[in-house]
Amino acid sequence: MRKMILALTVALSLPISFSGCDKPSAVANHDYTVVLHLGDSVHCDSVALRVVDDDYRCLRTCGMARNTGGTMMFTGQVDGRHVAFLTFDTLSTPFYFVLEPGKTSVTINRHNWVLSGGSGNADYVRLLVMRQRLLTERQAVRERYRQAVADSTLTLRGEREAALADSLLADSLQRVLLQAMQRHDPVGRIVRERFIATLSPATLQQLQ
Repeated sequence: MRKMILALTVALSLPISFSGCDKPSAVANHDYTVVLHLGDSVHCDSVALRVVDDDYRCLRTCGMARNTGGTMMFTGQVDGRHVAFLTFDTLSTPFYFVLEPGKTSVTINRHNWVLSGGSGNADYVRLLVMRQRLLTERQAVRERYRQAVADSTLTLRGEREAALADSLLADSLQRVLLQAMQRHDPVGRIVRERFIATLSPATLQQLQ
């Protein structure tokens, strides 16, 4: 499972002083830049950037680039945050992210990837890190249980504790995914698209 690094932004409020004349209002900046870095182990000839257009409820191809040196760039304009993903000619799985004004950086290697840029992606990464942490902890519980069985050291109390820990982690994972999918924003839509098949029937009923 791919892992990512989370970056958080903290906003500080500062006192404002007013002068005797009005300042011109800032012009909204809708420009975006997506920079993609592919490691040497990722074999790919071309990449396409696709964006979900919420106004027209359609999928737009916003650019295609040839992989000539491992670094590709996409530029354009976007009004707010949108679900976006990169598709590769040699890979079947798209790379999802939140496209918004500003610079987004994506680095993909064989065993990991890093996504940075924009508050939407920071929020998306935070959710994925939380999900991966719960999966890792649950796997560790199962490994300890299997080891105890193999060593003939498993007790009734240990079996009950392992079952309880596994159940609590499974419930936490379902809750994290459900809360994310209930969001009406690009992050929620991406999480729903990627992980809805991992929901239990009971959690799926709550989502619907």
